[in-house]
Amino acid sequence: MLNRLLAALTWLHRWASVLFCLLLALWFASGGVMLFVPFPSISAEQRLAIAQPLDAAQIRVEPRDVLRRMPDAKGLRLISRDGAAAYIVTSPDRSLAVIDARSGESTGLLGPQAAQRIAGRYRPSSPVGEVHQVEYDQWTVHQAFDFARPWYRVVLHDASHTQLYISAVTGELGQITTRRQRVLNGVGAVLHWVYFTPLRRHWSAWDQLVWWLSLGALGSSVAGAILGTIRFVQARRRSGAGFRAFRGLWRWHHILGLTAGLVLLTWILSGWLSMDHQRLFSGSEPTETITASLRGKAIFDSAVEMSASNAVTGLPVREATLSAFAGQSLWILRDTDRRWIQFVDGTKADALDGPLVLDSIRRAFPAQTVNRKSETALDRFYRRSEEAAASNWVFDVGPGNALLFVDPQSGGISAMLDASRRRYSWLYFGLHSWRLPGVSEDSIPRLVAMAIALVAGFSLSITGVILAYRRVRPNRT
Repeated sequence: MLNRLLAALTWLHRWASVLFCLLLALWFASGGVMLFVPFPSISAEQRLAIAQPLDAAQIRVEPRDVLRRMPDAKGLRLISRDGAAAYIVTSPDRSLAVIDARSGESTGLLGPQAAQRIAGRYRPSSPVGEVHQVEYDQWTVHQAFDFARPWYRVVLHDASHTQLYISAVTGELGQITTRRQRVLNGVGAVLHWVYFTPLRRHWSAWDQLVWWLSLGALGSSVAGAILGTIRFVQARRRSGAGFRAFRGLWRWHHILGLTAGLVLLTWILSGWLSMDHQRLFSGSEPTETITASLRGKAIFDSAVEMSASNAVTGLPVREATLSAFAGQSLWILRDTDRRWIQFVDGTKADALDGPLVLDSIRRAFPAQTVNRKSETALDRFYRRSEEAAASNWVFDVGPGNALLFVDPQSGGISAMLDASRRRYSWLYFGLHSWRLPGVSEDSIPRLVAMAIALVAGFSLSITGVILAYRRVRPNRT
């Protein structure tokens, strides 16, 4: 019975390795690139850096006038769109409507000349070149870009061959890439995430494909680890030879598999879990009920009370977001490197009142104990796993000991980690990035150790590809 099981496992591992070891080799190699060159992204500060300050004199239409026509709106922002004040209204389906703050009329898409003007503010010393309108391309394929499509890709004539992406809907900067990033990501993140535009633009298809490929690679690797261990033990029992019982690439494949195999299996497992998307573990988003409870007021009610022109008068505001917290209407105002709050009475603050936030969270979780806590190394680990800002406050919610990371300048929950989500943080983020509690983001020992492990994983996979091919290829005469 055991021999039959081993034979079946050997057959499965051998044939699966032709595909999955090659895939794993690509994942390990591209992961090495990603250690040093992440996928392009921009911060809020970069996005706002080329935005123009709002001119209060242009605001002749107030939020209440806008939302009377769209009372079910989920969000409202005020920005300067190519020099003209405009409201960006988010509908329940997350689509965006743009309303001119001077006339109250809906606006159309911006043209390529506007995109050139906006991009010209990014680096005035660099001439602006050609403009291409794109619905999807490699660097804007993520669904986060969907509601601001189409995009204008604007080329700058600079030493870095920079390309900027300007939304034709909002006129805002959404992405920046350099030639170095584009080339290295082509053999880095794009390969690692199977992030090819024709596939990735269809999120569900991409999600299913990568999940099943990762699961297949995990299964093949587990089979290999079991077989390698059994063969090694058998060799030791029969002759005491151990690794010497194997020849050539077989020996190297077994050495790498049995010495680095556990580490590599944790990487493959955590890589598969990166595609979990709440299949096995809970998410970190708060429910709409909790969000509504914290706000205590609908966006339409805030619009009735708040004046946009008063909020930006005399201030270097580049973005104003209408919101509410604990039943109080407020504006969240942003300049390039500063954010503050304005309340309905005109007073301003850098953050919400701590006791008010605590009381509001307690009302949102009425059956549980809520306490604010000082951030520990473990909390920092969980915060990094969810990419919550370092400025977030940390709250402990019992008896389930959920962790809340709360933005002190809006009262919104950036991430909510129950026991399931915390386990996910360890199994995915911890195992995959090695950014464990007490380990700094740029730890040299961590990077060196990961690089060595990636080389070992690549070598193990390549030897697996060669050995599997040798065994399954047709005999040549």
